[in-house]
Formats: sequence, C-alpha cells, structure tokens
Amino acid sequence: MNTKGLAIYRAMALSLATILLLSFWPIVLEWRYFRPDWLALWLVFWSLYYPQYIGVWIAFGIGLLWDLSTGSLLGSYGISCAVVVYLSRRLGRNYMMFNGVEKTVLVMFLLLIAIVLRLAIWLLFGELSVAQSFNYLITVATSFLAWPLLLDALVRWQNSYLR
Repeated sequence: MNTKGLAIYRAMALSLATILLLSFWPIVLEWRYFRPDWLALWLVFWSLYYPQYIGVWIAFGIGLLWDLSTGSLLGSYGISCAVVVYLSRRLGRNYMMFNGVEKTVLVMFLLLIAIVLRLAIWLLFGELSVAQSFNYLITVATSFLAWPLLLDALVRWQNSYLR
C-alpha cells in the first residue's frame, strides 16, 4: 500500500476517535437529542470524499462496534451505516461536480436516511415508542447544522495533513 493510502487510513482512524469522543462526552440527559449523529456525518464525509477507502462492509463493522459501545439494538447502526455508505457511493459519484445546493440536498438526504432507518428498526423491535421517535427530529436538525462545521474541519485537516 502506498504512503497516501496509509495516511488516509490513519486520518480516518483519528477522526473516528474524535467523533467517538464527541459522541460519548457526558451531557445532561434532557439534551441527548440535541447531539448530532456524528457517526453518520463521519461516514458521509469519508464515503463522499474518499469512496475507495471505505466500503459497505467496513461501515457495517463500524456500525456493529457502535451498537456494542452504545448498547443499542445489535445491527441497527450496522445496517444504517452500510446503507448510508452504499447510497453515498452510488449517489455521490459526481459529488465534486455538484453545486452547493445539490451537495447540501444529498447530505441532508443521506443523514435523514440514516436516522429514519435506525428509528424504523428500533420501532420494529419495540426499543422505542412512536412518541419518543419524534424527539429524534431534533437530532436530524442538529446533524444538518453540524455538517458544515465538520466538513470545514475535516477538509482543512485533510489539506494540511494528507498533502
């Protein structure tokens, strides 16, 4: 493997550790719905900018590890992560040629799919009630708001670290 590939995998691991820290940082219980879906944001970024380095099976494995670490229903994050990476690789083939509005719509669609798929699995297996699922709309909104910040941070870091 070339040195650029190793640097990208190292950058992916370091950024995954950072979002792990952001996701598990202790906050007040009432504010948990205001926390963005950092894992979905991370997957969308790396699958749109470096699709050759993250595949569906890697995303599924990361999602399963996320399920184990959060104590959620086993496979819910795994399936949603795999679907998000698959869709972002299929729909985002020409991502760099999209204008700003098209990029925003694509990212919003991918984040919405990730959260809705996870909620559907939780509702199907009785892990969540319908009334509780409406609270996750706040998570969708904060994820939309966090995307430009994460994108800017990762692109700046990528430009200084990988080149």
